[in-house]
Parts: sequence; C-alpha cells; structure tokens
Amino acid sequence: GALRDQLFALKARKLRQTVKSVSALGVGIAMEAPLALPGSADVGQQLQHLFADLLRQPGVGCVLLMLDEVQEVARTGSQGDQAMRAIRALFNQHKVSTKLLLLMTGSSQEGLTRLFASPAQASFGLADREDFPPLGLDYVRFVCDRANAARNTKSRLQAQTLFSVFANQLGNRPADLEAFVGYLSTYNFGDPPAAVEGFLSQRYPPQDIAQRFNAFTPVQRFLLRQITDGARQFTGRPMLEKLERELGVGITAAAVRKALLSLPGNTVANPQRGSYVIEDKLLERWLQAQRQT
Repeated sequence: GALRDQLFALKARKLRQTVKSVSALGVGIAMEAPLALPGSADVGQQLQHLFADLLRQPGVGCVLLMLDEVQEVARTGSQGDQAMRAIRALFNQHKVSTKLLLLMTGSSQEGLTRLFASPAQASFGLADREDFPPLGLDYVRFVCDRANAARNTKSRLQAQTLFSVFANQLGNRPADLEAFVGYLSTYNFGDPPAAVEGFLSQRYPPQDIAQRFNAFTPVQRFLLRQITDGARQFTGRPMLEKLERELGVGITAAAVRKALLSLPGNTVANPQRGSYVIEDKLLERWLQAQRQT
C-alpha cells in the first residue's frame, strides 16, 4: 500500500505524464494514461512489480524500505511468513545493485532475535541484529528543559540528577521517564529517592509482578529464577536433574527449550547462544528481591 501511494504521488507530478495529442493552437492537451502494472495474485510478484515501477520513475535511484515493529510479523502466522518471504526475495534481487536498502526495527529484543536467528523463520539470516544504544544525558536534558518551562525556579528539575534516575531506577526506558516527569509535576524534587520509590510503587505494584510471575508454568518460573541466579546452561544433565528434583517429575532438554521459547515477548533475551538474560528489568528486580528474602 505504501509503495502504491508513493508511485501515485510520483506519477501525478506535473510534466511527468506522456502527451498523447495537442489540439489546434495548443489550447487542449490530452495525456496518455499510465501503463498498468503486470498483474499477479502472488504477493511477492506484486511487490517486485511495484518496486521495479518505482525505480523507473525519474529521479529515483535508490529506495530505503523501513519496517517498524517487524517482530510482529512472526505473530501473524502464514500471512506474516508470506510477507517476509516477499521482502526477502525483493532484497535478494537488488542486494548486488544496492538499489534497495532495508532497515527493520522493533521494540522487542527477544522478538527480533527469534525472527532472524531461528531457521524456521523466513527471515532467518536476512539481517544482523544491532541494539539501539541507550539514550544519554542529552535526551534527559531535553526532557528536563521542556518540563522546567512550566515550573518555578525553586522546583526546577536537574538533568544530572534525573539522568541517574533514568539510567538506574527506570532502566533507560524513555516512556517511564516521561511518566516519571509527569508524576513530578506536582512534586518538589528535593528528595529524589522518595520520589522514585513512590512513583515505582504506584506504577508497578509488586503484587502485579507477582501475579504475572505466577501465571508462568512451573518450568518457566524455575528457569527465570535460575537466570536471575546467573545460570547459563539450561539443557545439560546437572540442570535437568536439579529441575527434576524441584518439580518431582522427569523433564527433557526439548521441554526446557520449549519453555524458554514460549515465554511472552520482552521477558528474556538470548543475545548469545545459550546465555539468557531477563529483558524485563522490573521482573528481574522483583526476582532478586525474592531471592534475598
């Protein structure tokens, strides 16, 4: 749809249509209708025809195709698989000429890992995953300046102090910083630790995290606790024996892998093969607190 809209805009530009005839004295000009694209019921063929027509337009030498929240493709079943196969075929067709640049972004580290690292996915090996660097002090200063425009001198937010809150208690999450600053709109920032604890206790009640944790399967709960304790190997004999003692039933390595892969998105990530980390930092802090009690 986006490619069709772009093509329509390019072809509708003045002086881009072919002249069919000119009446006497040039008073009337008839324009040729644009040629229809070759038809196909296959989504991959449709995409290739549209892209080829786009490259034929004057002034178009290279196209950047950006796909946001691309990890959602894996959740749409065969339709998503078909779309990704079409994108892969288009990229393979043009990767030598570099006329097509492909950028895929998403908010789930684990979802992107599964999309490009799993041989079962049509996108396997299509792209290298690169994490966005955490936003730094410049971003926090921008948020502070915007908020301080409506605050009096005595209650102005300090960017350096807020940056420490952003990087530590809020885990570098921009949405949480925005919510936190909104929470502070009626709060004097003279006591930051109390403000942070008050905000977190209201926004993320421990009982909500406990309820979410208890909704996992017994195997998943065990594995999450082990990840929190620093475990790295989950399918070896020692871990399987430990899991069997914990649950009182036998379990296979395949069942452990299935339990890890079936966790909800943004729960755990596997940045290096066999080395899992908890991506949900609020859950991780809750598990750490449980371990200490």
